[in-house]
Amino acid sequence: CKMSFTEKYKPRKLNDLLISKEKILMLKKLILERKHVILNGPTGSGKTTLAYALADELNYDIFEVNASDQRNKENIEVIVKPSSLEGSLFGKGRIILIDDIEGLSGTKDRGGIQALANLLEGSKWPIVITTTDAYNQKINILRKRCGLIEIEPLGSLFIFNVLKKICDNEDIIYDENALKELSKRASGDIRAAINDLQNLTSKNKEL
Repeated sequence: CKMSFTEKYKPRKLNDLLISKEKILMLKKLILERKHVILNGPTGSGKTTLAYALADELNYDIFEVNASDQRNKENIEVIVKPSSLEGSLFGKGRIILIDDIEGLSGTKDRGGIQALANLLEGSKWPIVITTTDAYNQKINILRKRCGLIEIEPLGSLFIFNVLKKICDNEDIIYDENALKELSKRASGDIRAAINDLQNLTSKNKEL
């Protein structure tokens, strides 16, 4: 099956990210100090990609939990806790990534947030939490125990340049105005823009 453009063109290195160097260095410093971090920013702004690119640069393992899949106290304790305490393979460092914390603060969380807060106290490794709303009251307890880094939404010009590069690589014939419109419509969500581009051009490679 054909690889999605979002996967194919996902930045793998810190230098390829459309996130300010200052924010990247801030995260790197906190991770090296083994501090926990909340990455706050809109959907598609690169929060998860940033965590993976940093892990790659530091040669760390990354243990990812999508909060919506593991939304209760029992799963946090059974699945995440062991990884937060044990050594990693070959003595490498580790980042524990809790993606999309909103999934944990739903009606079915059954103590998940509190279990995660307890984990922050005892974890041997830094925990990175991503969210689109760090000021949600339900995660106050986590915010008090973590550094907070704000990831800005991407401007439409940034998105336009990425889409243009993909079109050139994929031999897609495009109209610049149509590409600009697509970039604007994404409202800062680069993943949505790239998905739209692929969907619209999958049949005849033209936009």
